[in-house]
Amino acid sequence: MSAFDQTLWADSGFAQAYLDQADHCIPERHYLFRVVRSFYRSFVAGRDHLQVCDMGCGDGILAEQLLQENASLAVTLVDGSADMLAAARKRLAGRPNVSFVQKSFEDLARDSSGLPAFDFVTSSFAIHHLTAPERQALFTVVFQRLKAGGHFLNLDVGLPAQPAFTEWQYALWQEWIDARSKRLGLNDAFHDVPSKARANPDNKYSPLVDQLAALATAGFGEVECHYKNGIFAIYSGQRA
Repeated sequence: MSAFDQTLWADSGFAQAYLDQADHCIPERHYLFRVVRSFYRSFVAGRDHLQVCDMGCGDGILAEQLLQENASLAVTLVDGSADMLAAARKRLAGRPNVSFVQKSFEDLARDSSGLPAFDFVTSSFAIHHLTAPERQALFTVVFQRLKAGGHFLNLDVGLPAQPAFTEWQYALWQEWIDARSKRLGLNDAFHDVPSKARANPDNKYSPLVDQLAALATAGFGEVECHYKNGIFAIYSGQRA
């Protein structure tokens, strides 16, 4: 049994619940997608025969956003969950040049040779399930799979460098959920999401500065954080 098989993401009910609730749990989630699309237009678009990979793709929503920018993209979606890949296949049904690979991050760290070289690799709220050594191994794999000049963009949780700010940033998340729930008449359905996420052993949240340093260690240049809202961040690196 792999490490992935022992996580909650291997449970189809848990995976589906996340898909159903993501908009209520991740602050300004659709604005995050706007940032990704803008990054693509500014730094990736314009090259011929673009190869894109979404690692830990979930239901394919991030890949769908990129395909709305350029329907001719060749997109490889990778996830360790068969249920997530089934949801991605359903979302992207009929799209040309889309392929699906069932591999966990652990599998990729062992062998990524079956993947092509990419111009752009993305990931969304998946890498925080890795320990620091596992994350470092994955960043190295991403770097190796990128073409020269290619970019990696990650949407994920990045804790503050100063622990004194951690409680406040969790409180910001809680306040956003409660305000949105009140506005939509959801009562307290999502009130416990921050505390449950924090207590979930599958979530190995780490400081943003450590994640940026890990990118640099893997060989990435132009490492930069582009968005930060409490514990939620978007950052990137480029292979020269």
